Amino acid sequence: MGKQKKRKKSFSLLIILIILVLFSFILRVTEPKTTNTIIDDNVIAEMELPLIHDNDLIRYKRGFTLSYNPKHRQANWVAYPLTNKSIYGKYKRLDNFHEDETVVNPSTLQDYKRSGFDRGHLAPAADMNFSEESMYDSFVLSNMSPQRPEFNRGIWSSLESTVRNFAATEGVIYVTTGPILDDTKNYKTIGKNKVTVPNYYYKAILKLGNEPKAIGFVLPNAKGKENLKRYAKSIDDIENLTNLDLFANVDDDIEEKIESKFDVSKWSFKEFNKGDKISNIKVKSNSKLGKIRSINNKLIDSIINLLH
Repeated sequence: MGKQKKRKKSFSLLIILIILVLFSFILRVTEPKTTNTIIDDNVIAEMELPLIHDNDLIRYKRGFTLSYNPKHRQANWVAYPLTNKSIYGKYKRLDNFHEDETVVNPSTLQDYKRSGFDRGHLAPAADMNFSEESMYDSFVLSNMSPQRPEFNRGIWSSLESTVRNFAATEGVIYVTTGPILDDTKNYKTIGKNKVTVPNYYYKAILKLGNEPKAIGFVLPNAKGKENLKRYAKSIDDIENLTNLDLFANVDDDIEEKIESKFDVSKWSFKEFNKGDKISNIKVKSNSKLGKIRSINNKLIDSIINLLH
């Protein structure tokens, strides 16, 4: 009888261990779709997204969505809404860069170490300061791209700040940004994993409402030598360079009117000054990830009980 009980206990332990491994895998590869997003009645869900294809590797982070490119080990695009409330978030920059365990062929911290290139944000940390979780996710390496320091800390930073000023003056905007990657070209790479160093980056900004408009920017991965307005492009220009269908959820009639042209005079080209104003941003949380972790913890407790 004693041997039978021992065998039964070992079998139960094996089953629980298998289930634990399965749930650990789920925890690694699944992410809640709308965890920690801005609650704002003026934000229209998913207006920022390009057309998504079945084979795209999409990851929903807290505050933004990205399409990951395993070959180049960085995002094809990162997209998010930005509002005149969210830009006044209270959460400080943490600089806690971390690897993304949910993607195939991730870049690593070691790839960037002593490479001479910055871990350049695609979705800026300053755009994600409305919650602790969104700030944390903004430092995931799938949101980074190898940028030359004089670019990342210079004109790219100025563009990021100017886009925040667009949100301050327009109320709600939708942003899509990323590197321009061409599989037919040879690129410089960094690190053991050969992370591609893009030659150019883009940003596309959409404003809806009574007077919809859009503007894009294409900048070389180098020290900026021109005024930001000189880098302005139409959305159609960016689509031709990236083979993306940007702002795909916008009505076709509106899309056709605003994507073929741009007017720099209709946008406030100055860098955003946050000042001392702090807004109480409301955040919507999805408890899916918490539930998975809770189940994992219960399984661990069960194993511990069986061992005693």
